[in-house]
Amino acid sequence: MIFTRRLFGNNSISKWFAAGVSGYLLTGAAVSLQQTPAKQLNFWTRGVEQKLPALQATRKISSETDCSNLNLRLYQYQNCPFCCKVRSYLDYYGYSYELVEVNPITRKEIKFSEYKKVPILVCGKDDPVQINDSSVIISFLQSYMLNPDADLHTILSAYPSSLIKGDDKKMQLVSPNKYFLMIPDKQKHVNEEILDEERKWRSWVDDCFVHVISPNIYRTMKESLKAFQWFSEVSDWRNTFHTWERLTAVYLGATVMFFVGKQLRKRHKLKSDVRESLYDCCNEWLKAIGPDRKFMGGDRPNLADLAMYGAMVSFEGCHAFKEMMENTKIKDWYYRLKSQVDNHAGSAELVNSFSKRNSNAK
Repeated sequence: MIFTRRLFGNNSISKWFAAGVSGYLLTGAAVSLQQTPAKQLNFWTRGVEQKLPALQATRKISSETDCSNLNLRLYQYQNCPFCCKVRSYLDYYGYSYELVEVNPITRKEIKFSEYKKVPILVCGKDDPVQINDSSVIISFLQSYMLNPDADLHTILSAYPSSLIKGDDKKMQLVSPNKYFLMIPDKQKHVNEEILDEERKWRSWVDDCFVHVISPNIYRTMKESLKAFQWFSEVSDWRNTFHTWERLTAVYLGATVMFFVGKQLRKRHKLKSDVRESLYDCCNEWLKAIGPDRKFMGGDRPNLADLAMYGAMVSFEGCHAFKEMMENTKIKDWYYRLKSQVDNHAGSAELVNSFSKRNSNAK
């Protein structure tokens, strides 16, 4: 197997603030890194199943076409754009999976993990593996689907990830291969230009588009409060939190995020009217697709399409989303892709891959 680039290479309130920075659409953390010894994460440690808490899933998504037997469990925040990216991928291909909503105050659901951000995906039945970072998760699953002869551990070994201390003294996850796919040796006809474009725009979603979300949804106090009320509703905070935790998250969180949104606007050098920066990103995306393609992937969505769609889904109930749809031409692309995801348009590809895998196992 080869890579496409030929590499195979403590109080509750303060805790809530920290979780908000890492999860609920606050996506502007600095990623410049110091020369600090890397801490390698051994994601496939045998016995990880003994560390997993006996938690009941918040929600189960079942698909009649899923024959993967991967036992996927996604630890998430419902409105985190990175978590939404992973769910969009899983839904497009028609995977069955369980969701565990992580309490952003206690984060007790991920105490088993050395990595303390979401999304986290645990997959496999007898010898499960843990995968961190949305782009690593998606590349890992796509590569596993492309290689019916390889096991989970072989695929995961192609995605080494390390924790490195950043300028803000916090540990950052560094995964140099996260946008690359494992292509089977026998697949000789690989269009490098298409794969390069897909990688470029997957990275652009993470490094550019995601950074315009928070300043836009927290643009005013009113919008910030409305956003948190929507988060509470779609994330079912009423049943996840105690009443005081939920009210703190909504009202104090909305206030804090309003001010943080202003800081993020300056950090990422957005325009004074942050809506203009949001619209510019949409226009840049549509220009890259051009007038002759339905999606970045052509007639079918590729991984860049699914990443962009997932990031947009994360604030679908916010005022910024409504204005984005009204003031750009991205609406047609978005709803074309929404139809593809909702109808599991990639399920035939999933069935074909795992039918081969199951046949090879006999």
